[in-house]
Amino acid sequence: MFYITKSDEGSVGYVESTRGSNRMQVWSSPMTHVTASWDSPNSIIIYTNPSLVAPGVVWSLDPRDWSTDVLLSNQNALSARLNPSGNLLLYSMQEENGGVYTLRVLNLETQDIIYLPLPTLAEKCVWGHLHDDYVYCAVPRNMNVKDYMEEWYKGRIDSDDVLWRFDTHTGTAKKILDPSEATRAQFDMIDLGVDQTDMYLLFRTKQAHTLWAVELPQDLGNASGTAPVL
Repeated sequence: MFYITKSDEGSVGYVESTRGSNRMQVWSSPMTHVTASWDSPNSIIIYTNPSLVAPGVVWSLDPRDWSTDVLLSNQNALSARLNPSGNLLLYSMQEENGGVYTLRVLNLETQDIIYLPLPTLAEKCVWGHLHDDYVYCAVPRNMNVKDYMEEWYKGRIDSDDVLWRFDTHTGTAKKILDPSEATRAQFDMIDLGVDQTDMYLLFRTKQAHTLWAVELPQDLGNASGTAPVL
């Protein structure tokens, strides 16, 4: 496992056996308040926590030799998720004109960028496993609130989300679940995860901390339903 701790000099990253042995420092930065995810076997993604007033940075850390590379920088409200194959980087940011968020996919092999049609925060998304060119995102109905991202992080506003699947090759979108239609409730979805077979998507509601599962469409048609995980 890989994890980050704070130090007097900034942030330090360690790799360690899950048995609690062989701890080794493999990364450090003067930056504080950073987030890491290990979604691809050969690349760990680290990014500065998104802010509307400070440009962010996204690094990749190679667990084979612990070399680092800067993938993105100098964008406000920047956060990112890497697909399991390690070739597609999903990221969200705020445009320079302010108040407008975009969701994009960077092909790390060709440097091509695909603009996805609906805005959300990258941390509200998760990549598929068997179909890792698909990404599932909880998309707020309204992100036109002033300082939306920071107000959401502070818990001052809740998001009313709809679950969408994006095809990152074509940029097209498919609605998977509208909670207001299925449950007559509004869900602020966080901690999204997809099982290894791409059969179920799990998420937790920010308000009630309830865990839910969505049965994903295997024929790429409509979602078949939802059920609470007890």
